[in-house]
Amino acid sequence: MAESDESAGAGRRKLWIAGLVIAAVHLSLVAYAFPAEVVFGDAGFNKPDYHTHWQQAQVLLELYRETGRLWAYDPGLLAGHPVGLFFDVDNKLHFLWVLALTRLGVGAAAAFNLFAVASSLLAPLSLAGAARLLGYRAPAILAVAGVTVLLWNFDSTLHFLWTAGMLSFATACHLALLCVGLMWAMLRGRRPWLAFAGLAVALPLAHLTHVWAFAILVVPLVGLYLGHARRLDLAGHLRVWLAVAATLAVNAYWLLPALRHLDWLTESAVVGQATPLYLVADYLEVLVNPVNTGYAEPRTLFRFAALLGAAATLVNWRRRRDPRFAVCASTLAWLVGMSYFGTFIPLLKLTEPYRFASSATLLAGLLAAPWLVEHVRPATLRRLSGPARGLVALLVLLVVPRIFSEVTTFVPELQKPLLEGTAIDHRGARVPTPIHSMRLPAVDDHLKSLARHLDELPGDGRVLVQLWPVGEYLRGALRRPVIGGFPDRRVIHEAANLFRLRPDEPRYYGDELGAYLERYHIDYVVFSPPFFPEIERRLDLLEPVRVFGFHKIFHVRRPSTYVVGGRATIDAGFDRIAVRDARADDGRSLVLRFHYMEGMTCAPDCTIERAPIPHDPVGFIRVAAAGESGLPASFVIRREDR
Repeated sequence: MAESDESAGAGRRKLWIAGLVIAAVHLSLVAYAFPAEVVFGDAGFNKPDYHTHWQQAQVLLELYRETGRLWAYDPGLLAGHPVGLFFDVDNKLHFLWVLALTRLGVGAAAAFNLFAVASSLLAPLSLAGAARLLGYRAPAILAVAGVTVLLWNFDSTLHFLWTAGMLSFATACHLALLCVGLMWAMLRGRRPWLAFAGLAVALPLAHLTHVWAFAILVVPLVGLYLGHARRLDLAGHLRVWLAVAATLAVNAYWLLPALRHLDWLTESAVVGQATPLYLVADYLEVLVNPVNTGYAEPRTLFRFAALLGAAATLVNWRRRRDPRFAVCASTLAWLVGMSYFGTFIPLLKLTEPYRFASSATLLAGLLAAPWLVEHVRPATLRRLSGPARGLVALLVLLVVPRIFSEVTTFVPELQKPLLEGTAIDHRGARVPTPIHSMRLPAVDDHLKSLARHLDELPGDGRVLVQLWPVGEYLRGALRRPVIGGFPDRRVIHEAANLFRLRPDEPRYYGDELGAYLERYHIDYVVFSPPFFPEIERRLDLLEPVRVFGFHKIFHVRRPSTYVVGGRATIDAGFDRIAVRDARADDGRSLVLRFHYMEGMTCAPDCTIERAPIPHDPVGFIRVAAAGESGLPASFVIRREDR
């Protein structure tokens, strides 16, 4: 008995030590990725999608403080578009987090950045929680946490998501697997109401985090419910549907208006369209097309190791008729299938299906842990024959360099001791071997200077921005309106952005370019690498102003105004365009160069209608006199919620 207690105590100590090591490694990696001086800086991280979500957070904070609403007509981007409705369905929880922390006195930028830190910290805990709910023992739960740390930090797809700024989907991936564990415990556990309480919180949050949490969860949750429906009593069915109701209720504030305006959506299947060929390419770590898989050097050793371990676990569960087999096997097949075959299915291709490789990777890590705990341990090695041990040792020696390469891709500073004292030839000079850090950077001074200078330039017209991340940053940083930003916003209002078009678009050339600049009242154009010489050389239309680092400002030589068929002074804000000193050439009507939106009204003594314009299905706003006295000199256009 004493020996048994001593052995159990030693086992617990080993688990504690392993847990502390995993926690220390993970905390170190999070601290490495998110420098404190950047997290608590004055802007979001200097990465493309972080620029998008940071400007969304800034604009929505301003909107909420001004109006108390969470979506509106925003004239500050794309000549007027719906903000807070469609394009930020991957940013809802992130914004609410920012709103809550700013109300507690945290700076907006720090609140925004801390969401990324929190998500990374919680990823291993979410997966460990799912493992616990699925009935794993302590060693396997720790293994899940450890594997999650490896995958989160060193799988190229997962790492790309949360470092490039697609953080909310990465967060939804680990939250969704926690939801699967909670659903399992609610249907089969001894304390179903406790599991329900967790699911009633986690499931709405997962969908609030990213709309495609639904796509991750539809197979496992529906499968679990249908598989247990006959055995459930009334309370069991009630718990399931209450969790569904809670999810719909929490998300209703954005879902209902979005459903009312589906006619504003456009279909797009450009990004993330991987094919079965990409499965082979991922295994071989070959970058085929970064538009589909992300602008990251493929590093997938840990992913495929997890997939092999998951397959071994599933085979073992099937032999033992483990009830977890059906839901886990079907979910893994669903996620892998979406990742590499989703592009062939019309509805799924709209989800950018390769993104689901990240959720498949995390699920594979969750499933691989039982096999790892059972087979990758000293006792297993001791049972091997001498030649088999030699073969294992040889394989370890061969795979260590591959592991080192995988890890140092994302933490290149680990190579520094090997590179100290080495140098390369550069134009006849000997310079130290460079090491490029993968830590998330702050917004550079050139970009900040660009924004400050643009706000100081004369004119009230819009700024057309060629490079989309720069456009996203400038929308949040400028007081003047912008046309630019992410080129695939899935709304018809994106037609205002000239730079969303293909390089052979006729509007880049001839008279069409001048007509476009006039139509949208463009005062300045900003170019960044890769530059656009076809437009930059149009010195009949543009004149250089100033260069900030890699960013070039051009002034439009013949700027227009916001009014067609008259003149007026315009003051535009959320859901509101105030016009004064208006004078129509015909005394009756004029057109405002702002996108029209259903629900707009005009007062006093005026009416509005859509004015068609070339190449833009949204159209501008035509204002006409309501009576015989002519167009009033001052009037206000408002958008009413419908």
